[in-house]
Formats: sequence, structure tokens, C-alpha cells
Amino acid sequence: MPGLRLTGIHAHIGTEVHEEERYGELAASLVAFAHQIHDACGIRLREIGVGGGVSVQGIAIDDYAAAVTRPIRDDSLTARARIVVEPGRWLVNRAGVALYRVTGRKVVRGVRTFVAVDGGMGDNIRPALYGSRYTAVLASRVADPPTETVAIAGKYCEGGDLLIREIALPEARVDDVLAVPGSGAYALAMASNYNHIPRPAVALLDGRDQRLIRRRETEADIWRLET
Repeated sequence: MPGLRLTGIHAHIGTEVHEEERYGELAASLVAFAHQIHDACGIRLREIGVGGGVSVQGIAIDDYAAAVTRPIRDDSLTARARIVVEPGRWLVNRAGVALYRVTGRKVVRGVRTFVAVDGGMGDNIRPALYGSRYTAVLASRVADPPTETVAIAGKYCEGGDLLIREIALPEARVDDVLAVPGSGAYALAMASNYNHIPRPAVALLDGRDQRLIRRRETEADIWRLET
């Protein structure tokens, strides 16, 4: 097309891919497509984007890197192409820990014990939306052995507002801090003001240094757009 110059191609095979072989297949498919483009148009691609989707657990980053680059580097047509990857979730997911304060307990005999916290589906919609599973610890009693199996319930007045459906913990008491690791990738990006509840603050920890990088929302923030 006049005015356009094709420089590269891109693909994304989805999320939670646990086998490095699938990434090798993706790279090989892109190399084959690059050959089709070259044969049809005489264009040698300068960039190949292999997307993201790297599983946080179940695949070593070195294995991923080798699988996704080898087919491209081993082919004479694409060997000099710039390879672009998008491992964002792999990089940031484990860097984030969500902290909740326990607000109460409810024992439903014959069913389960609920431990209520001061957050939920507003700050992490993933468990309610598509069944993502998390683990957790009581921050001040990490080494204590578990004494009960409970569900971690949110405060958003929805039957599906369960952050964790089943987890073994020491007995949680009001004002205990529940730490949920692996919250760095999507929790903030998908957070909302559902039920007009302000979103939480974000702190950055660097060794012993800490600083606020996103302040806690207030009710004034919620209403500031109303006319």
C-alpha cells in the first residue's frame, strides 16, 4: 500500500501457557509467515513480536527465552530481526502483595467458616470474574501452623465476592493483616469503584525504604465528576 512500510509481524498465543514447546511452535509459525511475506513481496522483516502470556508459575524464563528465540535466530531470513517480547505479568505479578485487614468471622455450621476482610472484588475482580486462585498468609503469624480451613470473603455485598474459596490458616482474628501474594499483575489494572468504594493506596518497598506511589482514594475522589 502506498505510504505504508511493513517492518514486522506480531502474534500472541494467549495467557497461562505452561509449556515452552508452545512458544517454539509460535516462533516457527512466525518464521514461516515471514518467508511467505518475503516470497510474495520481497520484504525482509526487521521485527518479530512474539507476544506475552508467560506463566507466572510452571515455566522458567530461560526456557521460555530459548524456545521463543531459537527458531527465529536459526533461520537465515529472520536471524537479524529484532525480537520483541511482552512478559509483563511474569515481571510484575510476584512483585505485588495485597494487604487486607480482617474485619470479622462467620461460622456456617456444616458449610464453612468465612473470614471477612476490608477489600474484595472491587480491588481484585479476578476470582469472581473467572475463578483465579490465590493463596494467603497472616502477616504477623506466617510461621504458625494452620488450624482451620476457611473462605476469604470480601465486603462488596455480592454472593460471588470470595477472594479465596478455600485456604488453611491459623485462626484469623479481627485486625489481623492478611497478605495475598501474586497481586502485582492485574489487581490494580482491573480495580473499580464498585458500590462507590474508594480504591486502596499503593506503596513501593525497596529494601528498608518505602514510599507511597499511589495515594488512597477518598470519597471526594468518587464524587468529583458529578455535576
